[in-house]
Amino acid sequence: MKRMILLAALFASSAVAIAQAPDTLHVKKVEDVTVITSQNEQTIILKGSAEDADFNYRSSVRITPESSISISENNFDLFNLDVLKPVEKRAEQHSGPRVFQVEALEYLGLGVSMTHDVAEGLDFTSRPFSELFVSLVNLDIRPGLGPVVLSTGIDLGYHSYRLGSDMFSKPEKDLLVVPVPDEWSLKKSVLRSNYLSVPWKIRFEFGPKRSLAVFGGPELDFNFGGRIKNKYTMDGGRFKKKDKDIALEPWTWGIMAGVSIYGWDLYFRYSPCNVIQNGRGPAFQTYSFGILIN
Repeated sequence: MKRMILLAALFASSAVAIAQAPDTLHVKKVEDVTVITSQNEQTIILKGSAEDADFNYRSSVRITPESSISISENNFDLFNLDVLKPVEKRAEQHSGPRVFQVEALEYLGLGVSMTHDVAEGLDFTSRPFSELFVSLVNLDIRPGLGPVVLSTGIDLGYHSYRLGSDMFSKPEKDLLVVPVPDEWSLKKSVLRSNYLSVPWKIRFEFGPKRSLAVFGGPELDFNFGGRIKNKYTMDGGRFKKKDKDIALEPWTWGIMAGVSIYGWDLYFRYSPCNVIQNGRGPAFQTYSFGILIN
């Protein structure tokens, strides 16, 4: 009798365990997936599969303050700091803009550097991608969640300035522009530098879904890593000559302005400051233009 009671208990416990087993749906090669998320509910719709073209599945779940919902995608979003938070902190989904929003790597800038107010005798040429910068961190502030956005952050960037005929030289401490030696066939002579920028921008958004916008504001730059590179051939050989520790003007300022059209951002930057410290090299200032990739 005891053995029968024990077997019956084991059978009952097994039946309960089987009844409580989670239901798993595995569908191969779904043709269409739709996820609809509102403030109180999330619905997932699957249509079509490898085995059944007429397959249709719909699942809805209510979202309450007590809900514990985790959403996982097959890609890592570098442009959203929420991915750095624990899963339970990411459960709450935001359906609209927030008053304060911090983003990492929000945009990449690709542009062309130009020169103005150039010292007499200097001849610069311009090249694509002579200005590159990326937003390390960006803070957007939307007062009243309206069409006006205030933003600031930190950008890391790179500049390149190329001479057209003469060449850069640094025989001692100062940067010089000198003629190319007769025995050289100069391929390029370029001055490069890096910078950290703190922009302050105001953005006005218009139209449905805020697809049109204009923005602009001042920025403060810290310049570092100045260096020159001369590439030339001589007697059939190819040579490169590099010098570093160029006396850049450490702190400069400028203005950025731009327009955004359906997610495509065009920008223009202007600086009234010399690139090289006064008395340490040729005088020239810069402006640039290009695109921002969000």
